[in-house]
Amino acid sequence: MRNTNGNFIDWSPHLPPDQETIRQHTFHPSRRWTRLAVGGSAQSVLHYFEQHAVTQPNHLAIQSGLRQMTYAELNQRANQIAHHLLNLCPADVQAVALLLDDDFDTIPAALAVWKMGKFFVQLSPDVPIARLAYIVEDVQAGCLITSSSQRGLMEQLASSALPVLFMDFLPAELGEEDLGIPITSEMTAVIKYTSGSTGQPKGVLQTHGLRLYDVAVANELYN
Repeated sequence: MRNTNGNFIDWSPHLPPDQETIRQHTFHPSRRWTRLAVGGSAQSVLHYFEQHAVTQPNHLAIQSGLRQMTYAELNQRANQIAHHLLNLCPADVQAVALLLDDDFDTIPAALAVWKMGKFFVQLSPDVPIARLAYIVEDVQAGCLITSSSQRGLMEQLASSALPVLFMDFLPAELGEEDLGIPITSEMTAVIKYTSGSTGQPKGVLQTHGLRLYDVAVANELYN
C-alpha cells in the first residue's frame, strides 16, 4: 500500500534484529511480514496435527470429491502407514520417495514419513522418468510409497532393491498408535527439486521449522 506521496507504507511489526536484517535484504512485493516469535518454531506441524487429532478428532481434516477424513481418521491412517514403513524401510536411510497423484493419499503418506522421523521427496508422475530416477538416486531414497495406478511408472523407476509400499494394498492388521518419535524444528521435513531446465535438478531442503512458519503465515493471511 502507498501513502498520498506514493511511498510504501510498511505495516510490518517490529522484528527481532536477525529477522530485520533478512527483511532489509529481501524484496517482498506486499511489504507485509509476519513476526516469528522466539521459540515459535520449536515444534513441528506434525506436533500440532497430532494435538488437533486429540482435541478435535471429529473435525474434517481432508476432502477430495466424495471422500473425506476427520482428524482422528487421518491420524489413524498415517499411523498405520508409519508402522508398516518401520518394517519396510531401512532404519539408517532418512529419505522416502512419494509417487502419488492424489492428495487424499499424499497427505497421510507425508504425515507417516514425519512420524518416523524421516523426510520425503515428492515425485510427479508427469515428470520424465530419467529425471525421477535421478532424484531417487540423488536423495538416496530408502523406500517408495505409491499406488497401483502408478505401477507401470513405478516398475520403470524402482530397482528390485527398493522397497515399495502400495497405499491401496496395506496389510489389514497394522498399529494405530502414535510412534512418539521426537521431531525438532531443525530436522529436514521435505526436499523439493527444481525443474532441472538448466541442468540436473537441484534439491532444496525445508526443515520442520520452515514448514511450521509457512502454516503460521497461511493462517494469518486466510483467517
